[in-house]
Amino acid sequence: MYNKVFIDDFSALGAQLMEILSDMPDGNSIKNVIELSYKENPLFTPNMQISALTSIIREFLKKTTLEKWLTPYGDKIRQLEKTVLIVMAGNIPMVGFHDLLATLACGYKAQVKLSSKDRYWIPYICKLLSGINPFWSERVMFAGYLPDSADIVIASGSDMTSDYFKSKYISSKNIIRGSRYSVALLKGTESRKDLEDLAKDIFLYYGLGCRSVSSLLVPVGYDFSFLLSALDTMKREIVSDDYISAYKYQKAVCKISSQEFIDGGFFILRRSDSFPPPLGIINIWEYNNPGEVSEFFERHLDKLQCVVNYGQGTSFGETQSPAIDQYADGINTLDFLLQFA
Repeated sequence: MYNKVFIDDFSALGAQLMEILSDMPDGNSIKNVIELSYKENPLFTPNMQISALTSIIREFLKKTTLEKWLTPYGDKIRQLEKTVLIVMAGNIPMVGFHDLLATLACGYKAQVKLSSKDRYWIPYICKLLSGINPFWSERVMFAGYLPDSADIVIASGSDMTSDYFKSKYISSKNIIRGSRYSVALLKGTESRKDLEDLAKDIFLYYGLGCRSVSSLLVPVGYDFSFLLSALDTMKREIVSDDYISAYKYQKAVCKISSQEFIDGGFFILRRSDSFPPPLGIINIWEYNNPGEVSEFFERHLDKLQCVVNYGQGTSFGETQSPAIDQYADGINTLDFLLQFA
């Protein structure tokens, strides 16, 4: 019964969100959330907020998708009175929504600690959900501060914050995520469309997500002119003064330090294999043969989220729209939660 209610209500939420998105006059509720979020966090531009919400609707909130996702767990899912603490990051809009979805899908209540950089979207979505079925209003609570203890914790952040969470919740059952990065392999045979799709992988959300491609592996002697032209297609989306200031600063640093770089007009290409590059920088790592590529991935495996155009990795243009069963850090959240149900 719980399973059916969850699927029906969240698919109805997806339909309602899409309907609201399709018409946004002044005073529209979503438009108000977009404006508040953008005012508080200039990196959350309206287009990027809409992109994040559209991806959630398309990949997470369709009835057939939810049914397929939960079918293997149908006999395990029931309503629980246990609570999961979810500590959400704020690097991209609604980045913690999947953790909330998985928690409620497993029958738990959720206690959510929002990031100060993304305070409006999750409460707004939960309000819509409660309008569909008041049952959910008592299943999601918002914490103004981090509680001292919790039985089950899902927390995301930087390496520094993840170390703090691991120390604070050492006795909790937990998934605690630190920084991860995404890379793309270029071979010099990519089409224009491939590289334009790569531009979205790099610049959507200003490259701040763990699924954002921040480093490129290229063959020695690679001609960057074709790539630069394709990446320029995302220039119109780069409107944040914070990002532009960061780009100009990195450009000045490269010049002062006499470091070789390529200026893309709103980004810098720089040879380096250090993670992560600063905002405004795309790392370039050159390889001579496939063996060196394999060695690179083996060396950095524990820090990689998405690998584009290599083996069974992600295709160009798909990093920013993960499917419902593509879990952060490769840890299946449903399997983790249901072992304690």
